[in-house]
Amino acid sequence: MQPIIGNHIDKMERQFPLTLKFQLITLLKQWLFTTSGNTIGDLKGKSSNPQALLWIKINNYLYRINADTKREGVIAFLKNESKKKLLGNNPNRKVRGTYKSD
Repeated sequence: MQPIIGNHIDKMERQFPLTLKFQLITLLKQWLFTTSGNTIGDLKGKSSNPQALLWIKINNYLYRINADTKREGVIAFLKNESKKKLLGNNPNRKVRGTYKSD
């Protein structure tokens, strides 16, 4: 699992993605409840950073979650996770309020 450094999740290597939805949920909850950061990644002084921070591979689809994913998007994802949905129809979509159906 990726460490949280300060207010942000450390960058994950693409070749070592999360492979379970539970891992993603656990990591996002840990970040949400233990930090005060506005985004999951360090934007390094920029207002946006569409660099991939997290990777998750489910059903042979590789999804990325960008560093500029906001706290509100994480909250929306965690609220919707109980509806058995994941990420977006677009594998490049950031975590937001709409997710790909299982």
